[in-house]
Amino acid sequence: MELETEIPSPKSAHVPLSAVSALAGEVISPLKRLQQMDADDWEEFTCELATYWKTQYSRVNRVGGAGDMGRDVIAYTPDENWENFQCKYYSSPLNLSDVLLEIGKLCYHSHQGHFSMPVKYYFVAKSGLNGASLNALKDSNKLKADLISGWDKKCKDKITKKKSVSLEGDFLKFVEHNVDFTIFDQIPSLKLIELHKNHTPYYIRRFGILEFDRPYRATPPKDTPCVRIVVASINLQINRAR
Repeated sequence: MELETEIPSPKSAHVPLSAVSALAGEVISPLKRLQQMDADDWEEFTCELATYWKTQYSRVNRVGGAGDMGRDVIAYTPDENWENFQCKYYSSPLNLSDVLLEIGKLCYHSHQGHFSMPVKYYFVAKSGLNGASLNALKDSNKLKADLISGWDKKCKDKITKKKSVSLEGDFLKFVEHNVDFTIFDQIPSLKLIELHKNHTPYYIRRFGILEFDRPYRATPPKDTPCVRIVVASINLQINRAR
């Protein structure tokens, strides 16, 4: 026989409301706001972060859209090398197929002479990366092996709409010997928020200034030296009055 249990009161019912919460509702954390962004918001958020990246690079360009050849935000270093920030606003974490396809695009277009390989490549994903993708990025040898073994299924017919791209011959040698797979990394969501907060002027407008509601009221102790002194003083006054 299934036992019935009383539903407890929601915790929020016991939390003191701030004036802001009373007017606007529960304070939404920056991480939740980040995950709720749509495509337009994510593009604007990326542009705001670019204002921070510009302070460390000689110039920063946006290439996002059709024909970006696997590049979204290009940041040029003072020595004219470049770093890539690949921005994804998917509602779910990037899986390994997503990661390998983007790396495959970069390798192909670099081999074609459209640009040199970057010195760093960051995935900037609204919903982060899943476990398989994170594990692959931590191990450059595994990442290379996954790209080569999964090329036909994950990349061959998706690199360009004009033709299939086979991983063979000079292109295979290029991937095996000329591509440094240690350059690939990701920027976690909390790090993105930290960068946005500490280095851009847009944080308060986008996320607000209040991140936490009022704390629970502390219960004062019943017996403290001050309380005992007050009680003793009251008793003394009563005794004198008698």
